[in-house]
Amino acid sequence: MGLIDIDFFKKVNDTHGHDVGDQVLFEFAKRLKNAFGQHFTVARFGGEEFVVAFKGLDGDRAFTVMDKFRQQVNSQPFITDAGELTISFSCGIAKAESTDTNLDTLLHRADLCLYEAKEAGRNKVVL
Repeated sequence: MGLIDIDFFKKVNDTHGHDVGDQVLFEFAKRLKNAFGQHFTVARFGGEEFVVAFKGLDGDRAFTVMDKFRQQVNSQPFITDAGELTISFSCGIAKAESTDTNLDTLLHRADLCLYEAKEAGRNKVVL
């Protein structure tokens, strides 16, 4: 399970307005769905957070595909009414364990990894 947070999204809204923020969210969701939506479950989790359920992938492979997506997002600016914006994101990935009793447990562990990615400077994927 990957939990994604767009880095410094509040700054996009504060600097360019909520309409541009919505354009970034829409484009990010579209890119996420194009990258993963045919093979995995992709959903907006709230605000600028998204979830990807990597069913059938081990943690290392999930890390590899998410980091490749992170690099693609970094290299392709978002076209908005405010011009081109470069967006990055942080991601925490947690592997499902036999001791996980529910989805909340897995999401909590992914959130801890996400927090670690942010503390390490953002624009990172942490497994």
